[in-house]
Amino acid sequence: MKRIIVIIIFFCSLGIFHSFAQNKKDSSIKSPTKMSGGGDRLVLDFFDDIWQSTPSGITVKGYCPGFDVYGMGNIPFGKSNFGLGLGLGFSTHNLRSDAVPVDSANGNYTYFGKIPTSIVNWSTGSHYSVKIDNNKLSLTYAEIPIEFRYRHLNKKKKAVKFSIGGKVGYLISDHTKYKGTEYESSIPSDPNLGITTVKYKTYNISNLNPLEYAATVRLGYGMINVFASYTLSKTFNNNKGPQMYPISVGISVTPF
Repeated sequence: MKRIIVIIIFFCSLGIFHSFAQNKKDSSIKSPTKMSGGGDRLVLDFFDDIWQSTPSGITVKGYCPGFDVYGMGNIPFGKSNFGLGLGLGFSTHNLRSDAVPVDSANGNYTYFGKIPTSIVNWSTGSHYSVKIDNNKLSLTYAEIPIEFRYRHLNKKKKAVKFSIGGKVGYLISDHTKYKGTEYESSIPSDPNLGITTVKYKTYNISNLNPLEYAATVRLGYGMINVFASYTLSKTFNNNKGPQMYPISVGISVTPF
């Protein structure tokens, strides 16, 4: 596995080097319609994750922001408008909901438990509504994207661009974050239950799928693009967690 990753990184590095060399070489070409080796070397994606197949009864809370950053290299196909983009980067996905991961008794299964909307403080007998200020699952991947690219420069030297491809990622960080009313306690008579605002962070969620792979598409003009990604892998391992996955939609900025 490590050897495969090294080989992929090596070819990506060759692509980036070729891109910079080609960019310098092509600086003397007067035609504005050909694929340039210097375009879209830095890609910044800002998107909303639309989560699919979430557990029944769980409510996803509106906007689930995500972010990609890639260093990319272009390998032009001769003097045509087409080329291949290879790169390295990172991606962060977020799921904002009213649920938290819960391990089964034997530790072999992870599922999402719903945060209660109200609780009873047994020390006072009072009922309290649970207020969730922030609750999310965050996942960060190291990724290798690859794109087949079309790029046409008009007379104003603005690029009309289209790319389609995919990416492969490896999970390098994961955690949950909760901020809101205290809703659980090992001591049922805790007088702060239902009153105190707390912050929880939990790392290393069990049974997450370490591999991620997705199909991507990007369409743009100049440095602004629209972007979409369809994740083909599931967030949790098969039969050991909810088989959910995100569809990401947003904008890309390619400053150079």
